Amino acid sequence: MSWETFQRCLNHLLSPGAVARFNPTAVLDVLASCLRSPRIWQGTAPIATGTESFNKNADEEIKLPVDKTQACVVVDYVVEEAKDQGEMVDTIHTRLPLLISCFGGDEVLTAVIGHIHSVAQPWNDAVLVQLYLALPHIGPLLQNFSMISRKAVSYRGPSKLEPLIHRLLTRLSGTHVTGERLRRLEDTHILCRSLAASHPALIIRHLHFICGLLKGRLHLTPREFQHRNHHLFFMWILGLLDLVRPLLFECLEEVHDAFQKIILTYMELMEKQCSPSYNRRNLVTIFLSFLCQFHSSHPAQATLFLTKHKNIISDLAETYPDIGQARAILEFLSSHSLLTSGTSAEQPAVVPYNLVSSERVWTLSQLTPFIKALEEDTIEGVLDVLHDLNKVSFNRVEILEPFEAQLQHLLKSEHEECRELAHSLLLRYILHSPQVASRSVPAVVKCFTSESVEVASTALKFFPQYFICASENRQTLFEHALRLSERRSDEGLEFIRRAVAGVVATV
Repeated sequence: MSWETFQRCLNHLLSPGAVARFNPTAVLDVLASCLRSPRIWQGTAPIATGTESFNKNADEEIKLPVDKTQACVVVDYVVEEAKDQGEMVDTIHTRLPLLISCFGGDEVLTAVIGHIHSVAQPWNDAVLVQLYLALPHIGPLLQNFSMISRKAVSYRGPSKLEPLIHRLLTRLSGTHVTGERLRRLEDTHILCRSLAASHPALIIRHLHFICGLLKGRLHLTPREFQHRNHHLFFMWILGLLDLVRPLLFECLEEVHDAFQKIILTYMELMEKQCSPSYNRRNLVTIFLSFLCQFHSSHPAQATLFLTKHKNIISDLAETYPDIGQARAILEFLSSHSLLTSGTSAEQPAVVPYNLVSSERVWTLSQLTPFIKALEEDTIEGVLDVLHDLNKVSFNRVEILEPFEAQLQHLLKSEHEECRELAHSLLLRYILHSPQVASRSVPAVVKCFTSESVEVASTALKFFPQYFICASENRQTLFEHALRLSERRSDEGLEFIRRAVAGVVATV
């Protein structure tokens, strides 16, 4: 078959209204066969000559020469075939590689997703879920991303990012390292948080694997646990769970078993590894805060769990009397036992109680004087506030949220120490809340394009951290950093090399 004949066949089979005239299975089989025919693709990428081997992965790189209207017709064929066979999920999964081969560019992909959204049919979600798992970068294009994410949690098919997430979690668990390898591990942690913020469903799908990684450390003695830095892994996993918490609690029924095993593992950790000899205050605080959020979302299940492990929480309150969440949970359990003393143990009554409010928060009125101080002209006052924020945010990163705009503005300060502190605090906040990274990218880009050599050089110094944190905006940051290094300094190329090497090393 010549290329011209192939094009005429495509135009005929994928013309408007063709779905009603042709058998969908026959048409899709023809298209799939064409994808695997070396003769058709001779002289086109990725097959350059007829003598080259046509390997099994080549058809993943080949794109059918169709426009956005024809790509939408392919979607209609897939749906019609699924209706005829009565196997919606399996049929779509089988035809997914063919469908993806129609996406020759972002314009076609956007048109196909818009076409799926515009037709109100029960098959919409099935197609979008499988497209999302195969092409996770389409997440921002989906109108109801939260619903698609929830359905993706319970879908048992594969995902393109699963091998990467599996590798990252495995690498993250290897905390018994020091020096440069520990720094690379922290970069892996940043990438995991970025993925958790962008694709929470893909992290939740790995809960059973995460549980296995956690339980494999409970047999260690407290000294071994401390010496090998395993407490870092438990803290990092808690941070990931907190990032995916909204979706996790929304679809808790689908992952109930894995979730229960994880929090039981943490409770066993609290019992074995949180003795007064080893300071685990940060780990205990984060875990109890997570339990308070669990109670706020699922009070009946959380109450049952907390009541069962009341003794452990009581020991934690005695060991760390300054942790308010432990005392609040014990007060709640005491009042709950008094108010429900006659009810069935299998169906305990739910007593309204806001455990989340027991956590220490700062009001806007308390923070306003510090915000105003950052907007003053006196560099001494600004530095004082930045140093205070640096100390407080080390354990309470959320305090930086009201200061985000001021920190972005200070990136272009004339004072070097002020700029460096602003970059450090902004990166700390982005690491804590990766979903806000895109809001800071324009401010960093302005530093790269600044006429001030000092401002641009300071931003370039922090480029490796921004490059790892802002996963959705890496191309933009990379282009501006490369232009800056070419114009002003060969030293900039070293920062770029470090940034790219850091991402490659973590995966």
